[in-house]
Amino acid sequence: SLWAPHAFVQFFDHYRQWLAQAGTLHLDAQSTHALLLNIAYQAFVPLIPFGLLVGVFAFLAVILQTGPLWIEEALQPKLSKLNPSNGLKRIFSWKGV
Repeated sequence: SLWAPHAFVQFFDHYRQWLAQAGTLHLDAQSTHALLLNIAYQAFVPLIPFGLLVGVFAFLAVILQTGPLWIEEALQPKLSKLNPSNGLKRIFSWKGV
């Protein structure tokens, strides 16, 4: 919205510079890596605010639809689940067969 025109102008300025230097670039491993990092930075940094906005709206949609799903009992560790004999009883019981 507000940042989009500036981001596009800045990206196309960098794109114009890359095209102007296309014949003079020496593509070795280090310069290619730096060039690709610069391209990724220029392409994805303007998308960060949009991604954050989508994430916030998705989080709010889940909370508004289902309410908070924080249940402290489910987060409590149960030491009986760590007991190997109880686990074997559960596996080899009639219910487990």
